[in-house]
Amino acid sequence: MDETKEKILAAAARLFAGRGFDDVTTREICREAGVNGALVNYHFGTKENLYGACMRRTFEAGGGPVVTTLDRDVKDARSWKAAVRAWVHRVSETMHDARGVTGFAAGAFRHEGFKPSALSGHILETYGRPLFDSLCRLLRMATRTETEVRLWATAIWSQLSAYALVDPMWQEPFRPEGVTREAWGAAFADFICARVFKELKYRGASA
Repeated sequence: MDETKEKILAAAARLFAGRGFDDVTTREICREAGVNGALVNYHFGTKENLYGACMRRTFEAGGGPVVTTLDRDVKDARSWKAAVRAWVHRVSETMHDARGVTGFAAGAFRHEGFKPSALSGHILETYGRPLFDSLCRLLRMATRTETEVRLWATAIWSQLSAYALVDPMWQEPFRPEGVTREAWGAAFADFICARVFKELKYRGASA
């Protein structure tokens, strides 16, 4: 990627994650990136397009395209467990990563939850819905009714989303001393998977 474009994306991700879409200006983004004030418009056209580019980059960096197709590789109980574990761990990693490319996800998700931007609907349908639907497809392979599917999917999604919706200052006191945020995220994902595998058993590919 063009170096200037990358600087703008990185700066925008930091600012959007910290303050949300509406409270950040393109002028601030350019100042944070150390580039000319006209370059956001040159490279992205609008602030909305830049926000969308941050979302898309995070989705791809977090393995979104792979996560949404995990059900295609399920052939038996063993591969089903592997797919569920991969889904939960990948989403947990994205939610617990306070730094790096995917670090944008938790902050942006938190702001969209409490102060939705005009792009919230688009973000939900483009990135959130495919992830949720892929989880539902996996759960249909181990449940009897659609109500069960939705209850399990909502429970899993809610637990993982909590780390995005709660400000980090409220998370830190509850993590064991000496355990990193990333390690705690992995342990949390394992805990969720253990409960799923205890209660649900693979029944076969969904129709």
